[in-house]
Amino acid sequence: MNKPSLKLSPQVIGYISALPPDTKKAFNRELSKLREGGGDTHPLKNALEGYHRLRIGYHRVIYEHVSGPTIECAYAGPRETVYQTFVPPPASP
Repeated sequence: MNKPSLKLSPQVIGYISALPPDTKKAFNRELSKLREGGGDTHPLKNALEGYHRLRIGYHRVIYEHVSGPTIECAYAGPRETVYQTFVPPPASP
């Protein structure tokens, strides 16, 4: 079975690039685990139904499984604000 591909939004790329080197390494390690089907993940509820979160220490990545074997990482941020600042894009008609 093929591993899913990871697609990182510009926001996630920018967030990771601003982190210190050790934290960047942790992000790379945990994103690799996610691609393998692992990691500290949890489905989200209510307004974020359909999304999941990946825990990376103090940080969270909000992601979803999209068409085909693709995981789209939509947003990253600190745990205490990530769920309030992420705004899902409108659903396609």
